[in-house]
Formats: sequence, C-alpha cells, structure tokens
Amino acid sequence: MRRKSLEVLYCITFSLFVWGLYEQSSQSIVRAEKILEEKKKFLLHELQKEEEKSILLQTQLDSSNDPEWIEYLLIKKLGMVPEGAKKVYFQKSEEK
Repeated sequence: MRRKSLEVLYCITFSLFVWGLYEQSSQSIVRAEKILEEKKKFLLHELQKEEEKSILLQTQLDSSNDPEWIEYLLIKKLGMVPEGAKKVYFQKSEEK
C-alpha cells in the first residue's frame, strides 16, 4: 500500500513538473508572437513608405522630358527665375 501511494506521489509530481514546463513554453511563445507582430507592423509601415517613395520617383522619372517639370525643378532646386520675372532678396537688418 505504501509503495502504491509513493508511485502516485511520483506520478503527480512528474505531471506537475511537465505542466510547469508546458506553461513556461507557451508563455515564451506568446511573447515571441507579440514581438514578431510588432516587427511585422513596423516592416509593413516601412514598406508603405518605400512604395510611396517609389511612386514619387517613378513620377519624377516619367516627367523628366516634360518642359514644365524641368522649369519647375530649375526654379525650386536651383533658384533660377523665369524670363521676365524678378527675384527679390530680403536682408536681415543688423541691430546695434
């Protein structure tokens, strides 16, 4: 009888040990899933930004032969002035 109760005790102890390992593993998996989900959201956001950049660059590339686009770039990027227009410079006044 005593041997039987000792076997039952060992069986319960082993079962609790295995259950504890299972719980720890499942919690680790849940944490890893959360981390991967956050990385997925971040990467999807980055992908969207890069796709927008790609569309913008493709639009610029497609417009490279358009005279209006070239004029726009000359004005905005290089500071050139269209014919007949005047460029005005403002100077900061020095206070003494």
